Amino acid sequence: MKDKRNKFESADITMGYANSLKPHDTKRLVSDKMPGLCLKVEPTGYKSWLYFYRAKGRPARSISVGSLATTSPAKAREQVKKIANDLMNGKDPLEDRDQFKTESTLVEALSNFQTNTLTVSNSYRKSTIKGARNHFKNWIFRRSSDPKVIDQWKGLIDLRYKKISTITHEQIIKLHKHIGSKSPQTANRLIQYLRLAFNTFQKKKVNPCKMIKKELFKENEYDDYLNIEEYDRVLDNLFKVDKRNGLLMRSHYIDSRLNPVSCCLIAFQLCTGRRTRSEASQLKWSMTRQDRIILKETKTSKHKNSILTFFLSDKAKEILQVIRKERLQKYYEGAENKDWFRNRFVFSVHDDRIDYVFPSRDFDRKIANGKRGSTPYTVDVRATWKKILALSGVGRWLKPYATRHSLATYILNNGGNINQVMKVLGVTMLTAMRYAKLVPGSELEILNKIGKEKEPRKLVQVK
Repeated sequence: MKDKRNKFESADITMGYANSLKPHDTKRLVSDKMPGLCLKVEPTGYKSWLYFYRAKGRPARSISVGSLATTSPAKAREQVKKIANDLMNGKDPLEDRDQFKTESTLVEALSNFQTNTLTVSNSYRKSTIKGARNHFKNWIFRRSSDPKVIDQWKGLIDLRYKKISTITHEQIIKLHKHIGSKSPQTANRLIQYLRLAFNTFQKKKVNPCKMIKKELFKENEYDDYLNIEEYDRVLDNLFKVDKRNGLLMRSHYIDSRLNPVSCCLIAFQLCTGRRTRSEASQLKWSMTRQDRIILKETKTSKHKNSILTFFLSDKAKEILQVIRKERLQKYYEGAENKDWFRNRFVFSVHDDRIDYVFPSRDFDRKIANGKRGSTPYTVDVRATWKKILALSGVGRWLKPYATRHSLATYILNNGGNINQVMKVLGVTMLTAMRYAKLVPGSELEILNKIGKEKEPRKLVQVK
């Protein structure tokens, strides 16, 4: 007996005719006057449109055009005309669908991006890699344990499992606005990192993460700093030397429970303007000379004519000299020889920390959350910085980054100029201008000299 399944019937399908069709025990196909267009009637009564076509060099295929409930015969014929037009131009409509099925979701694409593209070997900076990974982890992958971040997930658009090609600029704007309602800077950084990633995903398409300046949140520049009196008090509390032996004054650090390495690190920053994590913390003895330090790179070293050699002031040289003396002190490892102060500087010759100017006592030791210290140099100085500010009578909170602002202001208020700030900090003239923060009213010192009688110059007798 011949199989009658998928047997075609032919009719000029109207909406009334389509609704009158009754389901059979097997699938039923009714051919429309439009070539290739059929109405499929399932045994359950469900009715939908199918279009049968043959692309050049390929076997016959069928594509769904929609259900009868949402697509009228006239609308189905319009869609078929569009598909036929694409076929005439050599475009197979099912190719896009097949490609979409194998397309990566955002989570898959970002994971691949982090593993294969966002690497040091591809010329990405460590700071960029770390920042991108943290932002993706918190706001895309949603793997944070921070209660503040988790609380912001409420109402946040979830793009994790969306296909890359379906993510729109409007969705990115929505993501940016939600995060920026509490963390404008974080929202801006996330968009920058996503834009970087999408440039590798969609090289020939418009990047949905590309935002114009007015769409981004305005970020207030951090401009607080220590005035001259505060600067001197803070530096004095950070770096105290016992004149009897030329070593750090143990009693000062022990009585105030100050980490001497962190104190020396912050003092060195105040004297040199070096950034904490990327420059000062990672400083090795091999990078120091008698009167200068030579860095491998800085935040701005990607620019041409960037400064990598920085000359040291007498105070900065003194800090390094005292640390050298501390390293020469005898210290024997073991519980019975434990010294809260001394074992911050002195380590065995086989210890990785011996190479660094500001070593970390927590390296390879258990720290918070069951983790172990992974950096042989001191990184986090916030606790020490907070204590020093209070000890020095500074009644407001400043970020550790304020050490650079403070040094720039100190130079300008003591007769220095923008060119000197530029060289000391290793920045461009444009950036140096942002550091030009004068104490209110100091400009009057120059203006008030106008019209005043100047003291006669003293004559120097030449023999």
